[in-house]
Amino acid sequence: MVNLAYISGSITYSPDWEHTKSKFDRTEKILRACGYEVFQPYKATQGLDCTKAEDRKKIYDIDTTSLSRSTLVVAYLDEPSFGAGYEVCYAMDCGISVIGIFKANSPSPFMLGCLEKYPWSSIILYEELHDAWIKIASAADRWRK
Repeated sequence: MVNLAYISGSITYSPDWEHTKSKFDRTEKILRACGYEVFQPYKATQGLDCTKAEDRKKIYDIDTTSLSRSTLVVAYLDEPSFGAGYEVCYAMDCGISVIGIFKANSPSPFMLGCLEKYPWSSIILYEELHDAWIKIASAADRWRK
């Protein structure tokens, strides 16, 4: 069985895209070291314009197809994102394991509460991003099929 990890988080409205991209890329390296293939939506949909209807359909189709094939979703829930919220709920509905990553000082109570009740989830609360990365590897190992 192929273990596919889907990295989720704020992309379109990230206040600091370079930081977000670097966070996702570092997470990809960690997951690959744990034996996962990795899907990153921002890489798969580069060049598509979310303001164009035909591109939005392509983005949705690419992302949901990969999400459906995933065995793990690693979701950065430290910035507001409708897309990340949808991806986590979609994963939960499909029985896909989820690692939810939150800033310790400002977790979303609703999303945190949902994940606390979901039996196939790991929750990471971090003060410094480096702390989250250390915990991702052990959480990913837990959910590898």
